[in-house]
Amino acid sequence: MGLSPYQCLLSLFQWHNETLNFWTHWLTLLFYIQFFCTQQVNVHDSRYWPLISVAIGACSFPFFSCFAHTFGCMTVSVRHFCFFCDYAGISIYSIGSSVAFHSYSISCDLRGTFIEKLFIPLNMIMAVGSCVVCCMSRDKKWTSVRCAMCSLAFSTPYLFYGVLLAHRLSTEDFSPSFWFHYWQFFWTFAFAVTKSAKIPERLKPKMFDIIGHSHQWFHVFVFIATYHQVKAVILDLQKLQATQSLAEFSFISTVGAVIVVIVSDAFVVVYFSYRVLKNSQLKKIS
Repeated sequence: MGLSPYQCLLSLFQWHNETLNFWTHWLTLLFYIQFFCTQQVNVHDSRYWPLISVAIGACSFPFFSCFAHTFGCMTVSVRHFCFFCDYAGISIYSIGSSVAFHSYSISCDLRGTFIEKLFIPLNMIMAVGSCVVCCMSRDKKWTSVRCAMCSLAFSTPYLFYGVLLAHRLSTEDFSPSFWFHYWQFFWTFAFAVTKSAKIPERLKPKMFDIIGHSHQWFHVFVFIATYHQVKAVILDLQKLQATQSLAEFSFISTVGAVIVVIVSDAFVVVYFSYRVLKNSQLKKIS
């Protein structure tokens, strides 16, 4: 039997290996609350809907991760549900950042092309698909390859985004946003290596059980990478504003796409949670 909800909430103010896993995510939340309040975005102006899309995603993934780190010590079924929500949060950020990139940062020579028209639909499919694959990985039969499944699921949409971004960086004249795009790649690589290599606890077992283990550094590097990614997108937005070339966008290609992914992810989470509950009930009967 795991902890009660009250015990889980109380544990956030106690010293253990999950304490900083929870609180490090507040770096991201506090940053975005401050950052987007300074943008003076008009929610009724479709030109800023892509920025709202990435804001939704940027607040979703740390919120659901905090939820998972808080209540993951309850029953096994609740722990699975927490992870399903965590995967959904990452999926939502994936589509939110893709919408912003597509609207403000995609290379000029790709606009109007077949790739540009398929970009949002493909990213919607990949975002929901990544959530499905990661939820599937929670099944015992996938335990040995769970990490590989999750890494592949969430790296696929980022690699698609990264290839198009690399194309822009290599073909267009330098822009102030380029430095942030470059640093985004660097910090994404940093958290990928930290997460997969389990550094530094692999080098000094038990020394970093409470403070300094790889998952905490992963959270910090994700925060820094996300900061540079969103900052780069906003600089691209400001460049379009300065040149009076900021276009209007449809609802379905911006916030609407994010809502579709949110609803789809919700169905995925409910479906896999139902399967977990059904399996747990069958075990009790047997």
